[in-house]
Amino acid sequence: MHDFADLGGGLCLGGYETAACPYLMQELGITHILRIMKSTRTRPTHFKSYSYMSLDIGDEEKESEKLGAAFGKAFAFISQGVAGNGKVYVHCAAGISRSPCVCLAYLMKERGLSLEEARTLVKQVRPQVCPNAGFEEQLRKLETELRASSQSPQSGWTLGGWLSGWLPGPRKAVQPKNA
Repeated sequence: MHDFADLGGGLCLGGYETAACPYLMQELGITHILRIMKSTRTRPTHFKSYSYMSLDIGDEEKESEKLGAAFGKAFAFISQGVAGNGKVYVHCAAGISRSPCVCLAYLMKERGLSLEEARTLVKQVRPQVCPNAGFEEQLRKLETELRASSQSPQSGWTLGGWLSGWLPGPRKAVQPKNA
């Protein structure tokens, strides 16, 4: 069974198993792959037909600062990928901690979501998401930084409105607790 979650807007999330299947990646319309794994392996041969970035980061809590420092590179790669209707597959080994952390951070930064709103969106399509404590700390730091800079890339944007275009069935807008 392949493990793939479409977060909408060209952003997809999962584990290595899906990335390792070139036919499935092609069928899903993936144009870019962001791999977040500790590895000495070279780029897999079948990845050569995709725009590709690899972040050499393990899933241990001690790697959390390294992951937080890589957010900027990851955001730039994802933004480049989704521009022009591309589709970016962000993966780690299991799609539970590292890659969801990057996707949550991207949703906070680029969609103006709070951490809680981003987590709600991601868990609706991938319930097993569970970033480790160190990665959670990086997400909270990012949320604090974004709040302090009053960054709001899309005024009037709501989670419910965005979800309705990507997920089946009716959705309620998620209201921030401090609203």
